[in-house]
Amino acid sequence: WESAHDNELTASKDAAMTLVADVGKAVKSAAKGAAGTSPLIFVTSAWGWMSEELRGVLRRWRVVSKTPLLVLCRDRLAADACDATADLQGGPLRCLKAPRRLGVEAIVAKYLVLAALVKLSLHAVWLDLDILVLSDP
Repeated sequence: WESAHDNELTASKDAAMTLVADVGKAVKSAAKGAAGTSPLIFVTSAWGWMSEELRGVLRRWRVVSKTPLLVLCRDRLAADACDATADLQGGPLRCLKAPRRLGVEAIVAKYLVLAALVKLSLHAVWLDLDILVLSDP
């Protein structure tokens, strides 16, 4: 338990409101990079053992897709993996720290983020990490 605790990010007091605000910021920058395309964004989430797989998934996404992918990083391992892979110069990947510890539960965060994206007039699609993307969706 101690090792898992060491990798957890800690949420702010109003974790749900902060998550929705952070989604808005991430999406605005992603939408700028996708000018002239349909308002579509893909979303996924990772923490714990999934963080080890995240780098490969994100590298594949950068090769096959120009569509924005928002990654909810639920712990420090996922945040580090995403930051190491993301193109911070306007590429399709966006890393969003969404802590589990004292924050929003994973299943709640998923639907909260999807609702926030729809409220911003975007089409949002959830992708589990076990999806293999063969071509640009």
